[in-house]
Amino acid sequence: MDATSPRWCAVTASEFPWEREALEFVRERLPDHEPCRAWSNFEFIAEDGSINEVDLLVLTSKGFYLVEIKSDPGVVEGDAGAWTWRRDGRARTTDNPLLLANRKAKKLVSLLRRQPALRQKARAPFLEAHVFLSHPDVDCRVADNLRDRVHLRDAGAGRAERPGIVAALTRWSAGTPPRARLDRPVAKAVARAMHEAGIRRSQRARRVGDYRLDALLLEGPGYQDWTAHHAAIEGEQARIRIYGVPAAATDEERTRLRRAARREYQILRDVRHEGILAARAYTEHELGPALVFEHREGSRRFDHWLAERAADLDIDTRLHLLRQIAEALRHAHAKRLVHRALSPQSVLVVDPDAPRPRFRLFNWQTAARLALDTGAAEPVTAGRAVSDRSSTTRPWSISRPRRSPIGGPPANRSTCFRSAPSPGISSREARPRRASSR
Repeated sequence: MDATSPRWCAVTASEFPWEREALEFVRERLPDHEPCRAWSNFEFIAEDGSINEVDLLVLTSKGFYLVEIKSDPGVVEGDAGAWTWRRDGRARTTDNPLLLANRKAKKLVSLLRRQPALRQKARAPFLEAHVFLSHPDVDCRVADNLRDRVHLRDAGAGRAERPGIVAALTRWSAGTPPRARLDRPVAKAVARAMHEAGIRRSQRARRVGDYRLDALLLEGPGYQDWTAHHAAIEGEQARIRIYGVPAAATDEERTRLRRAARREYQILRDVRHEGILAARAYTEHELGPALVFEHREGSRRFDHWLAERAADLDIDTRLHLLRQIAEALRHAHAKRLVHRALSPQSVLVVDPDAPRPRFRLFNWQTAARLALDTGAAEPVTAGRAVSDRSSTTRPWSISRPRRSPIGGPPANRSTCFRSAPSPGISSREARPRRASSR
């Protein structure tokens, strides 16, 4: 497909050379005839009020695809929950990008189905999420059950051919029964629906109060966390959490959500501790209420950091980390505030490369303030969940190390951080049971 083809719509020119090269690789190999269409680098506001950026959307006779581009080199290992990139002796762990791509695909196709073009003349085709590992030197070792949705570059020919991202978008696999082919009327209806839905250029300079949003850090049910920088003060950074208000929300629901966000800020403002992520301000945004938190560049979520460093932690460091969490919780409990959803996904490592890393607890939106008279818990928000239940990442629980039978050091240092089936631990669940007196 030629760069000037009307079937290729570069909504926003990419500012990253590796992303531009990956897009050109796909474009040059896509067929330049009906019903093929493609849109690159655009943004849409979903019905739940969330901001979503899409690298590439492709429609061919085979199907309709949302493609997330990852251009890092090295060895990639992972499962349905988390992936780890390894290169030059260093490791970096992130959530499986297919999780975010799937959420974007569901939001986008839901938005398109509400447009007149796909309600009157045609049905919206199924939108499938894929990941394109575009770097030529990447070594993909993800779990086998993900291989049909994760692709490298197409390479070789004939018997030496290695099918890649373009083959996945345009060709049916041998032995796989094809779905109904998409035709020209469907392609035209989808193109009209994209226009009607307000698909637009990526808003890199979107503002929340005095801050400009930079990159998406985390997405949970009903909220998004973004890195941001101050528009006037050079070097000042922040973590912005936007609670998206669904487009169909009533005035009462909007008011309740804003009241809950203000209440969360007021409670965190009164609970100042070096082990608790500080809330700086509350502000209003066109998409919903927003909280401004402190942010340190390079901060890592504890579950990701632990996947990379757990094997190298000695017992003193493990106890140092546990002590930080315990002291932060003790301070919060002294203020009669309980977290109710504590897990490594709710802990930030603010200086991950230091010999003695420091922690910050966050995700307090389901916390509860204990009433002074009855001891009853009063929710801060209306049932917002902290962790994304769709994620299959196995969290880590915190437990006491077992003592050696001869009174020496703990018998197994890995018991300080062990795998747990539950997505979070409450203070009641984390409390060790008393031994039976019998």
